[in-house]
This record gives sequence, C-alpha cells and structure tokens, in this order.
Amino acid sequence: MKITVENGQIIDPKNKIDELSDLFISDHKICGVGSPPSGFQADVVIDAENQVVCPGFIEIGCDLGDLSQKDDVGLEMELYAAASGGFTSVCLLPNPTHTLEKIETVEQINRKSKVSKGAKVKCIGALTQHLEGKILSEMEALKNIGCIGVSNGGNPIVSTSVLRNALSYASTLELVVMLESQDAWLNASGVMRCGAASILAGLPGIPNSSELIGLSRNLLLVEETGVKAHMRNLSVSRSVELIEQYPNPRITCDVGLLHLLLCDDDLDPFDPNYNVLPPLPTATDQDSLLKHLSDRKIDILSSQHQPIANDLKRSTFESSKPGISSFDTFLSLMLSLAEAPKMQLSELINAVTNEPAKTLGLNEGNLSVGSQANICIFDPDMQWKVDRNTLRSRGKNTPFLGKVVKGKVTHTIIEGEIVYCCRETSNFE
Repeated sequence: MKITVENGQIIDPKNKIDELSDLFISDHKICGVGSPPSGFQADVVIDAENQVVCPGFIEIGCDLGDLSQKDDVGLEMELYAAASGGFTSVCLLPNPTHTLEKIETVEQINRKSKVSKGAKVKCIGALTQHLEGKILSEMEALKNIGCIGVSNGGNPIVSTSVLRNALSYASTLELVVMLESQDAWLNASGVMRCGAASILAGLPGIPNSSELIGLSRNLLLVEETGVKAHMRNLSVSRSVELIEQYPNPRITCDVGLLHLLLCDDDLDPFDPNYNVLPPLPTATDQDSLLKHLSDRKIDILSSQHQPIANDLKRSTFESSKPGISSFDTFLSLMLSLAEAPKMQLSELINAVTNEPAKTLGLNEGNLSVGSQANICIFDPDMQWKVDRNTLRSRGKNTPFLGKVVKGKVTHTIIEGEIVYCCRETSNFE
C-alpha cells in the first residue's frame, strides 16, 4: 500500500525535523519526506492538517497482566489499546504468571497482533526462573526465540550473588538487562512515599533510601560485569546523581509519565488508582525529575502501563494491587507537560521514540527515508473525557477517570499499514 500523509507538522527528533510537510510511504517503508519519489501514486491520502506526524511511540517496558495462551483476547485488546494510543512497539515484561521462560516465538505473537491490528511486541525474557530470584533462566534460549532483553519484572532479587551471576550471564550474550531499583526490606510493607503526606494519609511509607540502596547495588554490579543495563522507573532525583557517578554509555534510565504529573501531595488515600510502584515522588523530586528528562540525564519516558483487574483495585489502598493503565491517556498527559511549558514537545517525543529505540537497538523511532513506516498522527487540540467507555485497555485503573483531557491519536501506521484510525471529533459532554 502506498500512503501520502499531507499537510502535517512533522516532528522527527532524530533527524532534527520540525516543519509543516508531507510524508510518503511505500512497501512498508518511508520513501519520501517533503517530496515523493518519481512516479509515486498514493492508494490512500491522509489529510493531517493541524495535526502532528511523528515516529510511533516505543514503550520500554509494560506488564500486560496474565497473557497465557488461554488469554489471547486480552493480549489483542491491550495491543490494540497501545496502537490507539500511538504506540507501534511495546516491550512486554515478564510477570509471575507469564515469565517468558517457555513462550511461543516472538514471531507468533506478532502475527496475532497484526491480525488484531495492534502494536508490535518486543519480548523481555525472565532473568531468573519463575522470577523467584534463585536460579538463572535459560537466557541463551530466550535470545534465540527473539527476546531482546531480560528482566525480573518488579520482583526483587534479594541475593546479590544471584544478581551478579545473572548480570554476568546476560553480558556474555549482549542482552540488555532491565533493572528495578529497590531494597526488598524497605519496600516490604509500604504503599506510598514516606514523609509528611504518608503520615497525613495514615498509610505506611516507602523511603527514598529504598531506591537509592537498590540502585547503588545495581550500578556497582553493572560496572563490574560490563553488562548493558537499563534502570527502570526512577522516582528519586538523587538517583540521577548516582547514575552520573558511573559515566557509562551502556547504562540508560527512564521515568514514568505519572511520576512527572503527580506527587505524593496529590494522592487520594481512598482511591487505590493512586497506588503505584515506585510510589509517587515528593513535589521537589517531581520537579527535579522533569528537569533531568529535559536535560537528557534521564533518557526515556515510560507509560508504565499495567492493567489491573477491577477486583484487585476495588479494595482499600493498602490491600490493592499497585499499577496504572496508561496506554489510552499517554498522549494527552504527555501533551500537558508540553503545555506547562516545562518541556518542548520535540523533547518529549524524542524520549518516547528515538531514545528507547537506541537503548533496545531497534531500527525504529525515526522518520528517515528507508526506515520502517511506524508512525503516529495526532490532533493536539481534540478534547475527550476519560471514562470506562473511552478506555480501550482492559484496565480502568487510572487516577484520571472523569477528567477531560486534550490530545488524541487519529492514525497509527505500523509497517506501512493503517492499524488504527480515529473517527471521533470529541468524546465528552
């Protein structure tokens, strides 16, 4: 299929493009920016007037819940929700019910997503068997079936010896290791950031030292083993200072969008949708994290998407399962940061396209001629209401329910095919 996207504001951070122009697609690839190749005749023309055309978003790590072979429908729903949110590739993290130790090939998963018009999957294998932190997984076998990295999900590896051996093994295979930074003992009973806000809310807190201790251990072992490592979900500004003490291009990091939008003072102790891990930062850390992202000391912006079943959220704050569903709202909430204005839109797009592609070694995240046509087109001014009916994800666990937000994906193109097209003009009263 040959597609022309005309009259759009093209933003391609990798190639330093931010201009009103046209884009041309043929044979699943971008074949022209500005002017078409000789003899080009489009089968489909997309009018992107007053819209932004940018590379498709890449999610560095999400947990889609129980995606066993019996839950194909759930997988398809989440990948379609990702595509409708502008994501063209998502890294699927292992979880206790889906550890990716014994998984169908990545090609089989992506064939399903293509049929269901969803985002492509990049699989992250389990770092230890059953994510128990005791025995190393068969990482070479995981790499052979297409896993591009390994992780222990949100499960801490208490034994430093096991963690060091796991990092050494991954290093020999040139697999990127995605690491959570937490101290298992300090995290054990907390549900929000330790401080004045947790005292007022009457909820047990998790201190900043939990992340700093866990990160320090991770960084020392990464330096010693030489593994390529990505530090996930930073929520303390001092964490960035620690990483800067280890000037290593093989170390990257990310921050969750929610942690740039809300702080512990915003938390509603009666709404479990505010229960996330790591917990919401302090207001001071929130501002610093945003500045670090703007200064590119933090490389990547993550959705931290994790759909949670209603029965696991419909309880007290302390007994609820942490996690946020964010594919549907990601674009709108990201644009709110650009409106502040706390960051330039091109900087934000870079952090969710070009930077994750570099970390993962993917030939994506840009609009270069000859690259795969993975594209997001969005209307930055379209308003809609976040409610259970407008969220395509199975997970309705977001603290933004009932809010009117601005910004909507109108088209998502994956490998030169239109997998999502929004026909709405607005969706609120």
